[in-house]
Amino acid sequence: MGFNGTYTSKSTLIYLLINQNMKKVIFGIFSMILILASCMRDKFEPVETVCGVDTVTYDADIAPLIQETCAYVGCHTGIGQQDRYSSYAELQDAITTGNFFNEVLETRDMPPSYDIEVPTVQLTDDQYNLFACWAEAGYPEK
Repeated sequence: MGFNGTYTSKSTLIYLLINQNMKKVIFGIFSMILILASCMRDKFEPVETVCGVDTVTYDADIAPLIQETCAYVGCHTGIGQQDRYSSYAELQDAITTGNFFNEVLETRDMPPSYDIEVPTVQLTDDQYNLFACWAEAGYPEK
């Protein structure tokens, strides 16, 4: 006798057991994918921007910061798929579309944590603040 007092063959019982276990495995894998995907692009709570009396400009403040933290092999040097950020003019498309603001200030994942060639140092809160002050000032060049 099989489940619920009915007659079933051995092969049907084996099929039912495997089918039930596979459902659990598939559900578990699907759940893990959802959990991991939901953590990939967490947005940070807005941090109060503290800008000094001097206006942050590309030439004086942002260019050196980008050269130090963003322009490494495989990223914003123009080699590979990423945009080149070695001049103010090259940043304009990312600024105009909002991609720069979204990637740097909303996700706060620059250099990206998923990049295997990322420098060992991530942007500090002070560096993020510098980018935020630059955005707040309207991204001035000089």
